[in-house]
Amino acid sequence: MTTATKLAIVLGVLIGLGAVGSFLGEAGVLPGTGAQEVVVNVDGPRYGDITLDIDGHIRQHTGVDFPLHHSDGTEGLHYHLRPGTRVGITAQGSSGENGPITCEIIRDGETIDRETSTGRYAVVTCSGTV
Repeated sequence: MTTATKLAIVLGVLIGLGAVGSFLGEAGVLPGTGAQEVVVNVDGPRYGDITLDIDGHIRQHTGVDFPLHHSDGTEGLHYHLRPGTRVGITAQGSSGENGPITCEIIRDGETIDRETSTGRYAVVTCSGTV
């Protein structure tokens, strides 16, 4: 397999995934893909567990600090995704506190879904198509 073929395969995979660099906070976009900025956030108790679903690609993380933060320090996980991409997040506080836990999905500055749950070990889910 030639280097050009390998590069074409890698580029195809990146475009197919919406050019997401990493599931937890790293985002990139290839020019001309029509990607939109999407921010996924959870705020609530000090830490908890999340399940993140981007177009059927599911990742689970435990002991994540809330609110979620991008690698550059800004609040929320930042992605550049193609229109029509399904995004969902479920979060549960692990600290046993009774405070509320809130999730939010924002596309190009507009909230697509925002949900709040309260109670000890509360669970919250947000989802939408960007």
